[in-house]
Amino acid sequence: MFKRMITILVTMILLITVFPPYYVATVKPSNDAKLFVWEQAPDYYSKEHQSHISEVNRLVDAYMLAKSKNITIKSAGGKLLSVPLYQQETNFWCGPASGQMMLSFVTGTLHTQTYLAGLMETTQASGTFVWKLRRTLNQEIGSSAYQEVGTWQATFGNDLVYSIDNNKPIVCHVNTRKLPNYATLPPGNPGSGHYVVAIGYQWGTQGLTGFSNVNYHDPHNSSLHFGTYTTSVSNMVLAINDNAGFYIRATR
Repeated sequence: MFKRMITILVTMILLITVFPPYYVATVKPSNDAKLFVWEQAPDYYSKEHQSHISEVNRLVDAYMLAKSKNITIKSAGGKLLSVPLYQQETNFWCGPASGQMMLSFVTGTLHTQTYLAGLMETTQASGTFVWKLRRTLNQEIGSSAYQEVGTWQATFGNDLVYSIDNNKPIVCHVNTRKLPNYATLPPGNPGSGHYVVAIGYQWGTQGLTGFSNVNYHDPHNSSLHFGTYTTSVSNMVLAINDNAGFYIRATR
């Protein structure tokens, strides 16, 4: 009995150490942001979508619990997907470019950004809405492989590991000012809404002190920001929350 309690305690410590709970936003979008949130995912609070979120959360939690049992206290690891990097062809096609990267990797089909921009109904005035990007991914994959979720209802760090381990990159809807490849923005610059594609993760431990990072492709049309970068998982969450708080994760 005593040995079983020790095993459970160590498992809980590993979960908290490797994938800390602060990855979850604790505050819902403000009243001022509600319209923006509704535009990005108008059916988000429907009974069907909320039920699907709960279902995927259970799958992710079960997966992470099982995975934690295979992590030793002094270990490091991660996974990086060989997702192709494509640059967006206009200054407002980050959504189509992100979809192009993801679909090329997941399905093996290289769609043009013009084709994807049409499916996503991307415009210069509003860019690409989150739900339309997710809809296009699922339409082209031929299943409900992806789901948009808010950081206030899911754990980004765990979703990252679950999705990457299932060989599916995920989409992060961010504000650029929080990302390291925009460090050259002048002081006071508010940044802008943008899509990047998370393609991998790493964790490392020193005793019981852990850290986790996310690798991502940025399709930005400027060479100053275009490329592959790494930031902490907690910082990526800040970037997502500084926009509407949404990312698109794998469901299986």
